Parts: sequence; C-alpha cells; structure tokens
Amino acid sequence: PNMQKPLHVVHLNVNGLRTRHSELLVYIQETKPCVLCLNETKLRGTTPPPIPGYVTVARRDRANGSEGGGVMIYVRLGLAPHTIDISPDVVDVVAVTINALSSAGNAKLAIISIYSPPQLNLDSVLLESFLSLYPNCVIIGDLNARHVYFGCRKTCNKGRALLSLVEDSNLVVANSPDCPTFNNYINGKPDILDYCLLSDSMKSSFSDCWVGWDVGSDHLPLHLGLNMLGADPV
Repeated sequence: PNMQKPLHVVHLNVNGLRTRHSELLVYIQETKPCVLCLNETKLRGTTPPPIPGYVTVARRDRANGSEGGGVMIYVRLGLAPHTIDISPDVVDVVAVTINALSSAGNAKLAIISIYSPPQLNLDSVLLESFLSLYPNCVIIGDLNARHVYFGCRKTCNKGRALLSLVEDSNLVVANSPDCPTFNNYINGKPDILDYCLLSDSMKSSFSDCWVGWDVGSDHLPLHLGLNMLGADPV
C-alpha cells in the first residue's frame, strides 16, 4: 500500500475548548490531523463547539461541575466509521480504536488520551491494562510528569512513575527531550509535561513527533506521525 500519507495525531491541553476554539479551528485547518486528542476541555456537560470536517468519537467531562479537566477525541469524518470508543469509566481518560493499515497489513490501533492532574498519581495500572489488551497502543496526554531523563528541568515522583512504566512496558517515548510542550508563564521556564508513548510493536510504524505552535493555551500541540493509513487516507 501507499504509505506516503502517515496517520497524523495531534494532542493538545487546550485549557478551555470554548476559549481557544477560534485559534484551534485555524490550527486544525492548517495542520489537518486525522485524530485530535484534547485535554482540559472544561466543557462540564455543555455542547462541544464543532470542528468542520471532524466528529467527536469519545468524550468525558468532569462530573458534578468540578473545575478543569475534561478529555475528548475528534476524528476526521472519513475515519469515524472505522473508530470505536473503548473509553474506561475513569475521569479524564478517553480511548478509541481505529482500523488502520500498516506495512504489515491491517492493524487495530488504540489511542488513549489521558489528562493526569498535577496533584494525582499516574494511573500506571490503567495504562498497563490498555497495553496488555491492545498490542498497537498510543498513549498521549498531559501527564504532569517530570524527569530529567525525558528532558525536563527536574524530576518528580510522577516522573519516576512514568520512567518505571516506560521501562517495565518497553515503551517508546516519541517526543524529543529538546522540545518543551509547556510555557510556564509564572517563571518563564518552559518544560515538558505532555508525552506521546508508543507500545513496542509500534516502533516500525513511528515516523515523527514534533511540537506545534502556540494556539493560546499554556501548552503547545504535540504531533505524532505514524506510517499507517487510516481507512480514510485523505
């Protein structure tokens, strides 16, 4: 098959989807991802603003009107019939499978979009369960985990937990240690808080991972390119 157009996934902690909607629309029209994973949508049960050409395939808002949080996955319209919501009943986590085509043939790709707030521990058990269920896994999100090994300024307990998960599950950390994803407006020192993790079997499909430009949030978009075709290779 023609592998010239990789499957393109974008993650962004949008820090309020309504607030950033106009900037996000421009960005999506420019970058044309196949899959858009959003953290901190802060919708709290309200109708999500539309993104032309995309459909919401998985969504979870914070319950009881609590502040912050909220996660969502949009896919391009042509991919929607090949996408299944596999989200667990867990706050700030959504997940889908997409039927994709790799050089090895048909593949079921699982994409897990997770927001892990600073005050909470990393849910390694949940992520390990996805990794055991789905051989081709992408875990992408704002994990609020810092470790100098990943290129962060310092190491925290959550960063240690993430490094253990990466080592124990033989994951690929796709993002570059040289590319901060977070602009700290308080101290002016950028850092890495957002990660793209790939299961070991995805190594051969990995094409590229890069950080995009500012869309008004304090986080930058994180892009993943995979040498796989979605069923809609537009």
